Amino acid sequence: MKPTLWRILLFVLVCGAPAAATTFRLDSTKTWIRGTSYTYVPGDTFCLAAGKRPFQYFKGFHGSAAKPLVIRNCAEGQAVVGKGTNYGMVLDSVTYIHLTGTGAPGVDYGIWLDSTAAGSGLGITNLSHHVEVDHLRISHSNFAGIMAKKDYGGAPPDPAPVLEGLHIHHNWIHDVGGEGMYLGETKSPGMLLTDLEVDHNLVQRTGWDLIQIANSVKNIRVHHNVLLDGGLAKEPVQANGIQIGDQSRDVRIDHNIVKNTAENSLICMGSGSIVVDSNWFSRSGGRQALFVDHRTFYDSASTIRFARNWWSGSTSEAFWRIYNEKVNVVLADNVVETTPALLVLANGATTANTDTLRNVRRTIAPLSFVDSAGGDFHIPASSPYAAWDLGFGTSSGVSTRRPARQPSATLPLHSHDALGRPWRGNWLW
Repeated sequence: MKPTLWRILLFVLVCGAPAAATTFRLDSTKTWIRGTSYTYVPGDTFCLAAGKRPFQYFKGFHGSAAKPLVIRNCAEGQAVVGKGTNYGMVLDSVTYIHLTGTGAPGVDYGIWLDSTAAGSGLGITNLSHHVEVDHLRISHSNFAGIMAKKDYGGAPPDPAPVLEGLHIHHNWIHDVGGEGMYLGETKSPGMLLTDLEVDHNLVQRTGWDLIQIANSVKNIRVHHNVLLDGGLAKEPVQANGIQIGDQSRDVRIDHNIVKNTAENSLICMGSGSIVVDSNWFSRSGGRQALFVDHRTFYDSASTIRFARNWWSGSTSEAFWRIYNEKVNVVLADNVVETTPALLVLANGATTANTDTLRNVRRTIAPLSFVDSAGGDFHIPASSPYAAWDLGFGTSSGVSTRRPARQPSATLPLHSHDALGRPWRGNWLW
């Protein structure tokens, strides 16, 4: 017998076999629970029994990097949380947590946070970090679908606290009063977000922005989301598709569909080192489809780049309005539908700090989904954009359809137009 195997056997005899993970079942009466009330170890699971409960509050639970603590619905079906209380679910002061609605076979959204009288559907708050959230349905919350932040009112401790390692994917958020996702404190300086990834979510019919991120400063990625009908409450400056807020940097926004917004498809007020690449923006209201400016923080040595995006169906005065005179702004290889004013520079921004390169103006073919009414937001194979789909999108129904997640490292960016042809044509600059 090999020495390595002898060592393994000796370890098992002396220390015992590794303990199996424990599952703690939470019935509908166990709504407010503290980590100090349970004897658990990283890798254990807390499951929510199927059926309805008024709210769910988790405080002070901790897994580990190797073994996150899992919170899911139990195997018998969907757990519904909410119906009139001040919040749906809160993760308060938690670390290394995986919250997932994949507990019941064949149910895409096994946890449904519905109808809060005030507050948000899901709150991730205080000094939480390393939280993964997937396969949740969140609807009819009074404010945001998902809120992740701790407010310091512009005066955080020094050094500022960090919410690190937040991953939100494969969720369906719809019909909420505020933002679909409100990630990071709006005021700057504030709590910092790092290593944030938001992907493969469907967000529909929000009162305010579809997605807002702020004070997000390292390794930020928003990709492969379908974002529809934002800003329905027409709240001034809060009715956008995607908002990149103050101090944000090291941000990449790619392969998203953003359609029907009361104001901008995208508003960018980040400090720099931002790339917006290969997105579809359509039907924005307000004065422009894209608004770029700076706020308190800016990095004049960096670049904000918008490349290889499709912009269509805007009723705005201009497609792009650039007010940021502090950071170099690049607009390159975009396809834009005809409009009286393609680019407006103001507030000190000029061609000296704004490069407008090789953008083409032409009619853009409509983008359609396989069956949006039935909840299938994939792009059909017959579409001229089929090659761009790359498997992203989501299903809004409780069904067996689950889009395959694309590994971030393999997502290609594009050097061709929507029809797969090399970039060429009537360049504007």
